[in-house]
Amino acid sequence: MAPPIYRFVADGKDITGLVKGRLVSASVTDKQGMESDSASLIIDNTKAPYFEGPEPGGLLEIWLGWKDTGLVRLGSYTVDKTSEQFGPDRLVIDAKAADMGAQLKEQKRRSWANTTIGAVVDQIAQEHNLSAVVSPDLAALPLAHLDQTDEGDMNLLTRLARERGALAKFADKRVIFARKGEAKELLTGRALPLVAIDQSECAPGATLDRRERNNYKAVRAFWYSDAQAERKEVKAGDGGPVYTIRNKYQDEQSAARAADAKLAEFKRGALSMTLALYKGRPELFAEAPAVFTGFPSHRLPGQRFILTDVSHSFGDGGFTSRITAETNPGEDN
Repeated sequence: MAPPIYRFVADGKDITGLVKGRLVSASVTDKQGMESDSASLIIDNTKAPYFEGPEPGGLLEIWLGWKDTGLVRLGSYTVDKTSEQFGPDRLVIDAKAADMGAQLKEQKRRSWANTTIGAVVDQIAQEHNLSAVVSPDLAALPLAHLDQTDEGDMNLLTRLARERGALAKFADKRVIFARKGEAKELLTGRALPLVAIDQSECAPGATLDRRERNNYKAVRAFWYSDAQAERKEVKAGDGGPVYTIRNKYQDEQSAARAADAKLAEFKRGALSMTLALYKGRPELFAEAPAVFTGFPSHRLPGQRFILTDVSHSFGDGGFTSRITAETNPGEDN
């Protein structure tokens, strides 16, 4: 098999020629949700000229592909650290897709009133010199009152997303707030094509896990009515056992959305698939819809999955991809 092709640009300078023939290995990981996407390069430094690489805090852009199909841009990454190894002499570059630094984690105390999800996400994005990408239906959701009490912006958005069955993520200089499976579609502006992965592409050891659903059949949440000066209850689902959310909400709508999202979470991921591809596919990314074909399992034909974790490992010697996928709530056989 012919070696893969790749391109690296560090702080606007193409460094592909400096890396070519010296790339021991590289990996790029794309994850669903707030977990930061990451990249890592190991470069042989046993021969002159000595390669110093980009400085920590610098920007690293990565493209990957095959000669017959061309390059695919994987993303831009902030260099987290560089390490020099000796015997053999190597340079290791570790990078993350977003600067998940102190500013995003800094605890704040503030409140919003009579606003929307979109307005809050947009404000936080602007405060960190980022752009906001929000699902239109989520952006319009009203927030009668929202408190940020000794809580970082990253945690606040994660909490808001979780309560609404959505995902919050900082990636590629953007704050993304979207429903599961919608983030990449929002970024590209077009519907994501369905990915088909056949068993003939896979290394031995592909695994389909079927887990028992969570036993909870319903979820209750509470909110406080100022007008009646009492605690009120909302419930999603029917029957028992019933799961109770500990957080208390400012209004009935917020409590109901949180209960619905938690119930959907309990239903999620009854089927999960883990596999490695002999020949890497750079077009695969987290949140892409997928089907698996050619496997001797009656549960897979026609079953749709969402890719939740995609890792590309490559170097001058080859390129493979490793994938984890799960079913969406209510879509598992």
